[in-house]
Amino acid sequence: MDGVSPTTRAMAEMVVALEARHLPADVLDLITKAFVDGLGCALAGADQPEGRIARAWVESLGGAGDATLLGAGGTRAPAAMAALANSVMMHALDYDDFSLKRMLHPTVVFAPVVLALGEREGASGMDVIVAYAAGYEVAARVAKQLNPDHYARGWHSTSTVGGLGAAAAAARLLGLDADGVAVAVAIAASSAAGLRNNFGTMVKPLHAGNAAFHGVAAAELAARGFTASKGIFDGERTYQYVFRNEETPALGAGDFSLDDLELVESGITFKRYTCCGAIHAALDATLELRAEHGLTLEKIASVRCAVHPRAPEILIHHVANTPEQGRFCVEYSLAVALADGHAGVPQYTEERLADPAVQDLARRVVVYVDESLAFNEGAATAISNSVVTIETTEGETLVHRVPPHRPMSWDELERKFRSSAAIGLAAQDVETAYATARSLPELEDVGALTQAFSGAKVQR
Repeated sequence: MDGVSPTTRAMAEMVVALEARHLPADVLDLITKAFVDGLGCALAGADQPEGRIARAWVESLGGAGDATLLGAGGTRAPAAMAALANSVMMHALDYDDFSLKRMLHPTVVFAPVVLALGEREGASGMDVIVAYAAGYEVAARVAKQLNPDHYARGWHSTSTVGGLGAAAAAARLLGLDADGVAVAVAIAASSAAGLRNNFGTMVKPLHAGNAAFHGVAAAELAARGFTASKGIFDGERTYQYVFRNEETPALGAGDFSLDDLELVESGITFKRYTCCGAIHAALDATLELRAEHGLTLEKIASVRCAVHPRAPEILIHHVANTPEQGRFCVEYSLAVALADGHAGVPQYTEERLADPAVQDLARRVVVYVDESLAFNEGAATAISNSVVTIETTEGETLVHRVPPHRPMSWDELERKFRSSAAIGLAAQDVETAYATARSLPELEDVGALTQAFSGAKVQR
């Protein structure tokens, strides 16, 4: 690896060295959950405006039919474009998983990449899992060093950091050597972008799509001999120099060891609600109060929600005029949850937003910062910390708080999957899709998986 800086070398060698034997059984199970959940989200997201637009645009471009666009119809597109469209669909509802500690959405970036390339290359399910893990390990280690300051300055790390992981995942799936991995990640580093000012618009899911697209493109270019700086992590004018806080310790070669996996340390968190994860603990608390006290809209005088000091940086909308804004609006989310008993796909629609009773309650939801929440479970790991207080029309004061992001069991994920998949597939196809995704580690050809989620026939 001539001319490769120490940190970049360590990163690339980690990606090449990572094998299935490094992934314990619980990690294999976690990644399988991520694919099942993410693919279900994609089927629901394919029916959203941003999903339809992205898919139609990719279809209009034509090109080699390397990979399948998820959803009914089985249209095929070049791998990089399929990754972009499938990623936008998967992230359209903000229903997909995320890394709570590292502040990024992994599966919406890495799964579309490895599925598109894996389908084209005839990869096995385990090949795809290992490539996903390689992407996760690169992105999470970079995010660990950059966040929360990088995120707080307005960068969307799913895009800025996720693109590096996407390139690593694509390079691993394509079988590039360490030199090729280094070049691929360096190429992707020059495409790193994504501003959180666009949260609450269609651009947020496009951030994930861009990261996926650029990850595939970077690995494909590297495989064809494209050159790039092999010192992308060390020294001036490098990725770290541009994106990290000067007070934050720099990444070093020792940060890319396989002795400790980020998949174990930071993990993957799954969502019960179709909105930003920073609202979920408040929704849990609100819905439990609703159930325990039999609350209806007529019984609620006002709602107060204390949030973590970093939450306002993410939840930038206080009035929801569109479904996209609603997913980043605590006021609307709690109001519609109190009205309906859930905050799922039906709650974030134009029709539901138009309900005057819900909007009236949303105006009586007060969101405020509680500095003490930063110290209870850790400032960087519990941004969803919330305390919900409901004043009833009868003069009662109801207060509740729950732990941030309770784990979801396989049974819960299966129910979520079936509900999401039913939006995009016929009932009998939902069964096939779930069974195929659930058996990901045993699949000999991931083309069977994309076929199950689109009706497309595997083509070679």
